[in-house]
Amino acid sequence: MKTSATIGMMTLMAIGIQPGQSYESREKPIHAKITVCVQATVQTTSAEGIASRIFSGIGVRIDWRHGQKCPGDAVTVTLTGDTPDSVLPEALACALPYEGSHIRVFYDRLNDPRYFPKLIVPTLLGHVMAHEIGHILQGTSQHSETGMMKAKWTAVDFAAMTFEPLRFTQADIDLIESGLAKRSAAVHRGAN
Repeated sequence: MKTSATIGMMTLMAIGIQPGQSYESREKPIHAKITVCVQATVQTTSAEGIASRIFSGIGVRIDWRHGQKCPGDAVTVTLTGDTPDSVLPEALACALPYEGSHIRVFYDRLNDPRYFPKLIVPTLLGHVMAHEIGHILQGTSQHSETGMMKAKWTAVDFAAMTFEPLRFTQADIDLIESGLAKRSAAVHRGAN
């Protein structure tokens, strides 16, 4: 843990943020709401709070549900264990963005102390959920060069996220807003 804290402090100093200082307020007026149903045998409240904070920064509110009936337009996040090494090696999760609702988080990989200190698991889980929800809302599997939708986070990214959530790029925000508009239109068409 000391090593990751030291790396994190060096990272923040390198990008010009001092400990205790934060980015400008990222809260935006809520203009969209999505429902996310979580299927998990572990506590996910802290991770959900982080994912909610990330999305509130772009004006999207997440209504988290557990063990309840989910509406048809909900996103479903399933945390799994015992992921075979042959399934998307090195991936922490996968989404079905073209299908539009299912995410599988390989929780056993996130929770493996050989790779991640136990203390950062909730933060990492929150970022992984936000990343995969981003894919679902965008309706695409594309990645960005930086930030939340980066294909592979580096040690610098992992250290930075322990201090301040990663952000969506403007291009990612535009795709999310476009995807939300399409989802809303589809729901309205289905209701008529």
